[in-house]
Amino acid sequence: MDIKLLIALSAAIRDEGHVGWAETIFESAGYIASLESENAALRQRVQELEEAQRWIPVTERLPDSNRDVLVTVDSCVEKAWYSNTKQRWNDKYGDCLDGVTAWCELPTPYEEAKNAH
Repeated sequence: MDIKLLIALSAAIRDEGHVGWAETIFESAGYIASLESENAALRQRVQELEEAQRWIPVTERLPDSNRDVLVTVDSCVEKAWYSNTKQRWNDKYGDCLDGVTAWCELPTPYEEAKNAH
């Protein structure tokens, strides 16, 4: 619901002598506005996280040189790195890797909680 409409409704109800209802509607309008703001921030964060973990076609761009990433080769996923100087993909053993179609950043490694036993 539109916040401006709620505020106008609150003022109209107050003018008719229903102060309690008017205050409730006015407070609700503020609460709804804060929820909408929080929702927008959360949607932005989700978008950032999705972008950080998306598969990037090699035709779009390549990763920084000599940095481990995940790659897709023949519908399989493996760890590899790209050499800008040799302009080729290398597997984890340093052997040439052909057929890479997309890559993505490695996920953050798991860390056990500090208070875990």
